[in-house]
Amino acid sequence: MNKLRTNFFKDMWYEMTNKVTWPTWKRLVKATTIVIVFIMIWAVILYAFDSVFSSFQSWLAQDYYDPVALQNGEVKKFESQQKLDEWMQSQIKAGVKGYVPENQENTGTPTQGNGDQTTPPSNEGGNK
Repeated sequence: MNKLRTNFFKDMWYEMTNKVTWPTWKRLVKATTIVIVFIMIWAVILYAFDSVFSSFQSWLAQDYYDPVALQNGEVKKFESQQKLDEWMQSQIKAGVKGYVPENQENTGTPTQGNGDQTTPPSNEGGNK
């Protein structure tokens, strides 16, 4: 078994040093550059396709949901981003827990209002 291993490595070394044609340094750098450029071109193409398809998907869906209601397992859908923003601003002004302006920490206590947690009206129950 040991002799087989020794012969294998001797034969491998002989193949690699005497029978393999190695590229010159200049040719190796040129081939590597071609591969890197090819990969960069494909990365740009894939990024473009991803951007186009994600924009198309957003346009196709065009659904705007109340994020806090979604966290509570409810669904409150709006017809536009502007309507959603207006709803969220009204919740912030009312001091409803969960609706916090950006860059502000949610302490859990309302800033205004009577302090009860109201949820947006749902479409369940017959309003179709």
